[in-house]
Amino acid sequence: MSADKRTIWIEKANKDKLRYEMEKSMYTGPWKLPTGNKRAKKDPNAPKRPMSAFLAYSKKMRSQVKNDHTAINNVDVSKMLAEMWRNLPKDERDVFIEKEAQQRAVYKVAIAKWRKERDEKIATQRNERESIARDA
Repeated sequence: MSADKRTIWIEKANKDKLRYEMEKSMYTGPWKLPTGNKRAKKDPNAPKRPMSAFLAYSKKMRSQVKNDHTAINNVDVSKMLAEMWRNLPKDERDVFIEKEAQQRAVYKVAIAKWRKERDEKIATQRNERESIARDA
């Protein structure tokens, strides 16, 4: 290859190397792909899911059951609460179910808003990185 052609390719390689270094410096993702069954970390700003009706009932009744039966462990307390929930009259159970439904409706609106804002933020960051890389 002649020296003239070689300098053209060397210039292109240097320009591409600068672009690569710029993109590498802006990269915020993981350098290696995670291995195994690692779960994605939850965003601390994401809305929290509401408690189920049974969990709300358990939270309300657990201290009462623990006071009535001081000698039993948490596993047995949970079993007693499950049995109490199954035997709970429908009208009393519906109070907890309706409360959960209301909280779930609020949660669905909040999570939809949060996801939209998160997606917009990611898209904005991506566009900024791409424009910086194109300009370099």
